[in-house]
Amino acid sequence: MSRPPLQETSYIRRNLAFSYAFQILFLKGQNINERFGCKMKRSGSFCTIIISYIILLLFLVFAGKAGQVSESPSTREYILKTIIYCLVIIVGYLTSVKLLDYISKKYTTQPEKEMPKPKVNVGIKILLSLLSLFLMIIISLLFKKLFNANSIQKTKILPISISNVKQIYLLLPFVFLRNALIPAFFEEYYFREKLPGALCSVCKMPYTLALLFSSLLFCSAHTGGIYHALFTFLSAVVLSILFNYTGTLKYPIIVHFIYNCITIITLMI
Repeated sequence: MSRPPLQETSYIRRNLAFSYAFQILFLKGQNINERFGCKMKRSGSFCTIIISYIILLLFLVFAGKAGQVSESPSTREYILKTIIYCLVIIVGYLTSVKLLDYISKKYTTQPEKEMPKPKVNVGIKILLSLLSLFLMIIISLLFKKLFNANSIQKTKILPISISNVKQIYLLLPFVFLRNALIPAFFEEYYFREKLPGALCSVCKMPYTLALLFSSLLFCSAHTGGIYHALFTFLSAVVLSILFNYTGTLKYPIIVHFIYNCITIITLMI
């Protein structure tokens, strides 16, 4: 093999000398590729996590459009639109969860350590759940008073007249399925378990910061003005604390579902 020209050799030497000096002064002996490669992997994985959240938002928007009912729909139309809405929501959340699982498997070099479950008995967990539900109700009432409840637009839950009792009994299960059960289960599953877990295992984010960041994303996934944004953020923080202390999704899902049911009933009255 022929030797490289003298100018090229000196150029290579200068770059090697600069590289070694940079490692000694700033990286304390750590390889440049290891240091910056790790940062690039973390930033890339974080962007992928945000992309999974954006995909979820697109599914939510599409579900709202596909499941939108007319002003005076028939019972058949409302049931059909509710089924379509629920299916799109389920597919959206499962797609985002699969993407988060893929990111976690790809970018996590070490096996994820299982977090120690808090040693709290069932009675304390139930008490914490009741306290969380009470806090969410108090926060909602307080914010309604601060932001003028009369200016808050109420959503029409039942698209029929109250006098038609048979239709009410027929549509009530679909009303609670659409507005209470599906949101409570999948929102808690994604924003309280999967998203913070991916931020911790892949991006090495502290657990508390991951819960706060997922609560912020949970807030941005809801619309309805300043009142609704602040309430959803604080309620997400309350449910995150409940999940952290109970160590299971069962209690946050139940609290979320009960609060949604209370909201539906108050809007129907």
